[in-house]
Amino acid sequence: MRLVELEYTRDSAALFSPIAAEPWSIFLDSGYPRIDSGRYDIMSARPSGMLLTYGEQTRIIRGNAVRHSNEDPFTLLRQELGERRVNLSGFPFAGGALGYFAYDLGRRRSWGNAASTCPGSLLPAARWGILLMIWGAG
Repeated sequence: MRLVELEYTRDSAALFSPIAAEPWSIFLDSGYPRIDSGRYDIMSARPSGMLLTYGEQTRIIRGNAVRHSNEDPFTLLRQELGERRVNLSGFPFAGGALGYFAYDLGRRRSWGNAASTCPGSLLPAARWGILLMIWGAG
């Protein structure tokens, strides 16, 4: 994993611009200085691994290797993250995963029903990137 601290600017979107078109790019804007409690903006792209859940099946992608699993997506994400490591970076975060779990996935866990509330939806019930590099401004 590589962490890079960038000098803060009022418009962090300008810092994100060079990587915005990269695969799986993501920008979490803290809202600072417009919101006092914001402290860090997080940017990342090109994760080392990806997990995509559609219905009962999760596709796990690492480089050119793709495998499929019907295991619980929460368990799969925990496995992909591996053992917790001590954060020696000085940042309040040290990589990991960025993504989302959709409501449909929660319904699957609660009621065992993987059917989507949006038939024909192209959005996965879970989408996570395992990160090797994070840029942070704060």
